[in-house]
Amino acid sequence: MRAHDVLPVFVLATVIYGCSGSDGSSKSNRWAESAGGSSGSGSSSGAASSSSSGGTASSGGSGGGSGSSSGSSGSSGSGGSSGSGGSSGSSGGTADTGGCTLPQAPFGIGVNTTLDPSHTWQGYTPAATTPSTIHLTDFMDCDGMRGIHALVIDSSAVWCGPCNSIADTLQNQVLPGASGWNAHGVRVLTLIVQDAGGGPSTTTDAQNWISTHGLNDEWVAADPNLSFLEAGAHQIPRLQLVDPKTLQVIDEIAGLYQNFIDEVNQYATTH
Repeated sequence: MRAHDVLPVFVLATVIYGCSGSDGSSKSNRWAESAGGSSGSGSSSGAASSSSSGGTASSGGSGGGSGSSSGSSGSSGSGGSSGSGGSSGSSGGTADTGGCTLPQAPFGIGVNTTLDPSHTWQGYTPAATTPSTIHLTDFMDCDGMRGIHALVIDSSAVWCGPCNSIADTLQNQVLPGASGWNAHGVRVLTLIVQDAGGGPSTTTDAQNWISTHGLNDEWVAADPNLSFLEAGAHQIPRLQLVDPKTLQVIDEIAGLYQNFIDEVNQYATTH
């Protein structure tokens, strides 16, 4: 997002502080939830999008990258690890690329890098009552048959208060209707990275997340390997705008601000 494209920034009703942290054996040490931001308040001027440099990764891993969100609140920290992105369980199902040619390495997770298309997770598709394998390629759409114009990936944790607030906001944004993201071909994939105690997430956490927030129109999966969070430093909730044709990360932000929503809307209607 270019600085001059940014609309005046204001915080949505319930949003948002960032959750961040450092390595440790427990939630309190691993990630410390913060009620203040080191990078600026939501009402300050400036670009709310984050800039980052993506690293490379092997076929099963996610690349490194560092990023900062000026204009979004949240404290910085270090910790966590990136990994292959699949939760344990039956792999099941066959990946469909939506008419796209799979992108090739190098892969990364930062802005202007390409996500590894081999990522899979165990979780729930919209309205599903049993978990299944969700492929990142499920959201690719080059032939237009799926009607997907943009993908938003939300990396969140059960224990993170701001993550819970964002879940409610995203659901309201996705809801059917002429102005909703569904109507604009925007799909939302929520990846639950940790449970309430700071441990690895499971499909039970994903199911509870759906029930708690009434998420009937989103994909929600367990992501104990922190697929799209950098090793060494990250903030949650982390939202990424991804091109469904190339899996390129267009933008990312820690927290959720109106200018990011506007950017998603604009991208979906022009691509």
